Amino acid sequence: MPSMMRKVLPRRCIKNWGFQKKILFYNENATRERITEVLGYQLANDKIIKEEDRVFIFYAGHGMTRELVMGGELGYIIPVDAEQGKFQNKAISMSLFDDFSRLIPAKHVYFVMDSCYSGLALTRSGMSVGQSSHYLTQVTQRRARQILTAGGADQQVADNGPGGHSIFTWTLLQGLEGLADTDNNGYVTASELGTYVAPVVSSYADQTPAFGNLMGSRGGDFVFKIDADAVAQINKQMVDETASIEAELEALRNNTQAIVKRRLELQVALEQARSASEAPVTEVAKATPFKKTSEDRIKQASELNASALKYFKMKKFKKAKAAWKEAVRLNPYNPTIVNNYAFVLDQLDENKEALKWYLKFHRF
Repeated sequence: MPSMMRKVLPRRCIKNWGFQKKILFYNENATRERITEVLGYQLANDKIIKEEDRVFIFYAGHGMTRELVMGGELGYIIPVDAEQGKFQNKAISMSLFDDFSRLIPAKHVYFVMDSCYSGLALTRSGMSVGQSSHYLTQVTQRRARQILTAGGADQQVADNGPGGHSIFTWTLLQGLEGLADTDNNGYVTASELGTYVAPVVSSYADQTPAFGNLMGSRGGDFVFKIDADAVAQINKQMVDETASIEAELEALRNNTQAIVKRRLELQVALEQARSASEAPVTEVAKATPFKKTSEDRIKQASELNASALKYFKMKKFKKAKAAWKEAVRLNPYNPTIVNNYAFVLDQLDENKEALKWYLKFHRF
């Protein structure tokens, strides 16, 4: 088990989730003999583990796979004393977890495996169901042998997640702190946790956590009681972070608008200075006259952009080009308008001119 988990998981098992006893071993203590002794003897002892107990087994470590002669693969977890190149001499096959789970007298047993190829331990997939109070009453009376793995049977898993955890374990902890409690009833079941963890982890890494049942499961569901204070703290943290992000975005928008306004004011002043120094012209300019203020120019450019979009959707590309050309003249600091103008030029095969405006867009 990684060093970060030494502190986090045992503390939360006792404080947050209602477990009364824990058995821990890390690094040099995680030998094959020690692991099999705990799973096959200590947890199988009905003087230590009673039928109404819940047993939660978490493994974080290395995993390997080996091709079978008759086809398929066999997955292993790798104890600390396994030799490189001869790992199967000390490794523990995933198929043994079925045997271990059936030896444990507790009604509810839940394995969580954060290792490569851990999906090979699954015998059949699980199914998320409704979490009504009647459902909880039913599943806590039935036998449960469940497993959640960090990846599929053919997948390696990613480390380097937030807080010093793997991505899978970080997501697991978030779920157990309340984010997997989809119906907000104060309980998280193994089914809810499996439903929550898989899509979140898959969005961050090339792995798909798998949830299912082991042999001997009889329709039960492992249940965690969530600490209400912890849930409230997470919700407050999420609200605060959302508010902070929205405030930063608003400040960025305001700053961007102020910069655009100032640039246009300078451009208006420059054009007025040029007009004053030039001789009067007899021809009336066909282009839309510049308005006096930067706000007017921003508004007029936006209106032209909207008109150009309508022309573009109607495939009237030349009219769209004319509108966007005038829009970028009025407000050359709007990246959306600049990009739209470049795109319509590209559609009309005016490639050199399009490239010029694309380059301008990428300088924003």
